[in-house]
Amino acid sequence: MGTVLFENLQAESSFCCFLKYNIGMKEGRGIKLWAVAVWLIVWEVAARLLNKEIFLVSPIKAVSRFAELAITGNFWFSVLGSFGRIAVGFLLAVAAGVILAALSAKYKRVRELFGPVMLAIRTVPIASFIILALICFSSKYLAILISFMIVLPTIYENVFTGIEETDKSILEMGKAFNVSGSKIRRYIYWPEVYPYFRSACKTAVGMAWKAGVAAEVIGAPKGSIGAMLHQAKIYLETADLLAWTIGIVLLSLFMEKILLLILTGVNSSFRKLPATGGTRTADAKIATDITLKNISKAYYGQQVLKNINFVFPGGAISAIRGLSGAGKTTLMRIIAGIEKPDEGTIDYTAASSVETARKSANEAVKYSAPPRVAVVFQEDRLLDYMTAEENIRFANENLGAGEVSLAMKAVGLNESTKPVGEYSGGMKRRVAILRALLALGGNTILLLDEAFKGLDAETKKLTMDFIKERADGATVILVTHDRDEADAMGTEHFLYL
Repeated sequence: MGTVLFENLQAESSFCCFLKYNIGMKEGRGIKLWAVAVWLIVWEVAARLLNKEIFLVSPIKAVSRFAELAITGNFWFSVLGSFGRIAVGFLLAVAAGVILAALSAKYKRVRELFGPVMLAIRTVPIASFIILALICFSSKYLAILISFMIVLPTIYENVFTGIEETDKSILEMGKAFNVSGSKIRRYIYWPEVYPYFRSACKTAVGMAWKAGVAAEVIGAPKGSIGAMLHQAKIYLETADLLAWTIGIVLLSLFMEKILLLILTGVNSSFRKLPATGGTRTADAKIATDITLKNISKAYYGQQVLKNINFVFPGGAISAIRGLSGAGKTTLMRIIAGIEKPDEGTIDYTAASSVETARKSANEAVKYSAPPRVAVVFQEDRLLDYMTAEENIRFANENLGAGEVSLAMKAVGLNESTKPVGEYSGGMKRRVAILRALLALGGNTILLLDEAFKGLDAETKKLTMDFIKERADGATVILVTHDRDEADAMGTEHFLYL
């Protein structure tokens, strides 16, 4: 009897989830209301022809019975009890799923450890978990445990996939600009993970109700919808059974809508950079010599760089030139600290009196890693959902009010509230250049990797002039295969690969 009851309730709950999910879908993808109306008419006709309410009551009778139950205190006592237990299980699973997914994405051993657990939860029948749980726990908390277990894998796998699918080049950009971990999580990871997380939550709400109510039917704790369904089944009260089923659909839909409303609000506010204020005094540029010593790098047995020795003088504009595939970008990435050479070392020597004030007079300060870099990559690597101003401030949150606006005007960009994803290629390129220029600090090294591609002649000149003005005194390295471009920048030193 118990097995039959459980199977019937699973089927009824599945129908609830199916109906709730599809009615709430976007136009053109879900169930049409006219189709629902047709089947309700069929249901009504079948109930009248059968004329045996013990087997099938009409939809009108089911809705009428639901209305009668909804005005009783016992109804709301059961509803609040089930809603609370299922919501607690759901929220605990969401928190645990997000944390475990983040740890699994970062640590391979965590992923290997929890892989079998998630597989077991996905494949073992719900009934087995419920029966095992009843042996160890009170039926009062059974719905919490089962809702938790059924939701956990869905949240975990979707969030993990979102993290893994995050654009690695954007993460690399954040690292190059020394962006804090909290900003990377908020402005890079969150927008990428959010669609996966939202979809998982929407699906998991229905699953939580399906599993939670099924657990209550077997455990039959006091003050629960499951207990009322169990009672209706025993006394063959088909109208009550269908009325409570309507209640489950409505509660599941209500919980989903509230959750998605909250997530939408969080997503909207979470992506916004805090407003800037005040003014900023530009840091004095510090001349940093960059000395390459026997730098070598290979990929999969293919030698890209071999025994490169060179000094990029501090405060000057230098260029790395060579044909495509010569290793220009690879060397730039090594100088930026994004990659490590297979052999050799790089010394960064700051000789400015500002930097050496803490040391003895005229003593140079040496670093084994770049003190600070600002990079224009071959790709724009912008956050497409942000505006141009927000992309620029992402790399330097200390920019003063109006500073970004003046810089944009200097390179022919107008202020706009449009996300940069809607910009043309040339406009995006100028935003990427400004992001690097306005991130320049005291001892910043500016690296320009094919920075001017996609710009017309007039815009290129305008942008070059602004770079030379803004980066004056900084150590600038231009990666290019174009000699005219290097000359136009006033390049003084060349490294040929």
